[in-house]
Amino acid sequence: MRPKKPRTIIERIQRLSSNSKTFKRFEERLKRQLIEAVIQSGIVDGTLDPRGKTQEQFRIETLDLLRNIAKSESSIQWTLDFRGGLLRQARRLRRMEKREEAILYYATWIEHMLNGMIATVFRRRKLSDEWVRDFIRETQLKA
Repeated sequence: MRPKKPRTIIERIQRLSSNSKTFKRFEERLKRQLIEAVIQSGIVDGTLDPRGKTQEQFRIETLDLLRNIAKSESSIQWTLDFRGGLLRQARRLRRMEKREEAILYYATWIEHMLNGMIATVFRRRKLSDEWVRDFIRETQLKA
């Protein structure tokens, strides 16, 4: 009899942890992906800037950022990016000729794209995340 397929993330992690070799691979892949996400975010918001630096200089700057994050008492704040899903759904609805619904998804995707661009510009100008969030919320209400 085949074992029951895990339905939730927790069930998958529990199953992985029972197989230590598989869990270690999963853990290493997750670590790598999280570090890459932090580095990418640092480049986007201007915390890390590879321009005009050698690979070694940028590597040292990146390691310093990662060490500072690891030493920090604050928790990491994550933002989920739904833009890809919004665009896929808009395209799917368009193919199904559900134009009004597709337009709603395209408009929401555009709003998310603009908000991301605005947030990036303001973060590069060293404005606080709280200020950026309040600005985006205020301008959405007026739009």
